[in-house]
This record gives sequence, structure tokens and C-alpha cells, in this order.
Amino acid sequence: MKHTMRSSVLGLIILTLAVTFLGCDELIAIWTGGGGGSRITSYPMHMGDRWNYNQLYYTYNFRPIDSTYQFQPDTFSSAFATVVTRQLNIPRVPGAAGDSIVVTEFSSTETGQQAPGLSYYSQTSDGLRLQGYFGGSLILPTPGGAQYSITLADRSFGSLRELIRHIEEPIGQTPLDSMTREYPPLLSIKYPLQAGEQWTFRPNGRPWRIDKRTGAMRNDPVSGLWYHEVRWLYDMNGDGIWDNNISIIDRISSKGLIRRTLDVRDLLVTTPEGPDGVGYVDVRDEYTLVSMTVW
Repeated sequence: MKHTMRSSVLGLIILTLAVTFLGCDELIAIWTGGGGGSRITSYPMHMGDRWNYNQLYYTYNFRPIDSTYQFQPDTFSSAFATVVTRQLNIPRVPGAAGDSIVVTEFSSTETGQQAPGLSYYSQTSDGLRLQGYFGGSLILPTPGGAQYSITLADRSFGSLRELIRHIEEPIGQTPLDSMTREYPPLLSIKYPLQAGEQWTFRPNGRPWRIDKRTGAMRNDPVSGLWYHEVRWLYDMNGDGIWDNNISIIDRISSKGLIRRTLDVRDLLVTTPEGPDGVGYVDVRDEYTLVSMTVW
């Protein structure tokens, strides 16, 4: 349910994108029974599978340093869709000839996006692996309101969208005419999903460490699906301690992502008149599944 780590949001959401919702009655019936006993052991990757999401991100809980500054909240919503488009062979080792592997292409498009982001995954016995991606080309409206910047880990961002893209896509924007490979490929989802599991998604140096940790299986009352809550753990400064101001939580079912919530807290807000900071603010980015077609 993007690296340009819109490839990881494409990635992250692609990884998580695939849920059974309206329509597939027999699949819903299979996964609502058994008291949650059925294990999640694979990821749907059929041609034509499609997932539609609402995305909403906004700032909240502004705490002023400068009492005279009038902070205007930043809010933006859009539609986000991912489709399984094809399978293809790529070299097993980037740049090598001969030996190849089969990967599945996920195409993801957001409202206002000129070209889709493409991510490529392979499914192995132990999980879903991200092999590579193309970055999408965005044409995005700029929310109105006061002009300010927000700072995270000593890096300044000119908009909320830019910050979120940096968190989800740390590799940066990729060219549209060249696939960026992840080698070794990244373990996006470790199967079977079970409570208490933890694995490394990005090791240190790529560019920072991200682990994922699995919670208990629960039932989603809307889709009727059982899911595990999977939390992303960030160590952006490489000190070996998980950052407590960044949180991504995915609800992953047998059919993929039901919901994603990203929270970033205690961001420093700066302006040209207040370069040392006018206050602190929190940010939330939410993806909610609204419909799907899964074969």
C-alpha cells in the first residue's frame, strides 16, 4: 500500500498496500474466523490489484517561543492509489549480466502527481523484499498561510510535505530514466508476522537505521480483517538509541495495509524574522484505505 522514499512511501505504502475490503466476500469470510489464529505469511502481488487511500497530513499542538508569532496550521489532503502493473526480470546483482530475478512492479500515484512512482518487490520464503524503484514526478499545490521552515535533526525543510518525504524516502529523489537498486535488498515485511518480532529494514549508513517491530494480532472492525500493528523504529543520528519523536505505525493484514499513521513531534519552527525558532509543532500524516480490488 515510493528510494526516493516516496518510493519508501511508495515503498512504505506499497509494502503495506494490499487489503481486502469492499467486494471480495469470500476472502473476508476466510480471515474473520478462527479468533485471529490464521497467520499472515505472504503478500498479494497479482496483476491488476489496486488499493485506494485517503491521505491527510497536518500540523498541530504549536508551542510558541515567540508569543507575538501567529502560527497558521498547515493541512493538506489527497488521494493515493497503488496498482500492481507487471512482472519483469532484473539482474540479481545491480549492473550484472546473466543471472536475474523476477520482481513485481507497483505503480503509485498521488493527486497532482505527473508521473507515478514505481517500486519493485520480490517475495521470498522469509518475507517481502524491496529491490528497487523509480521516483515519481510531483506537481503539488502549496498550502496557503504564513511562510516558515521546520527543522528536524539539524536539517531545515520548507514545507510539511518535504519533511515527510525526507523521513519516508531518505535516499532522495531518483531520476525518472534510471532504476535505483537496493542492494542487498531491504526486508520490508518479515513472514510469518507474529507478535514480538523485530528486524532491520535499513541498516546504518543507508542512510540511517530503521527497524520494524510487530505487535499482537487484532481484528479491524471495518474490513473484518485480522492485522498486526508494525511500528517503525528510527535511529537518525546513529547513537544506538531509538528516536522518540518519530513514529510510523502500520496495520498490516493478510491483504496488506489497512492504515498508516506517521507522527513527528517537537519540530522547531523558524522564520526569516526568527531564525533561532519561534516555537515547536507536531506533525501527523495518515493513510486510510477507502476501497480496493484484490484478485
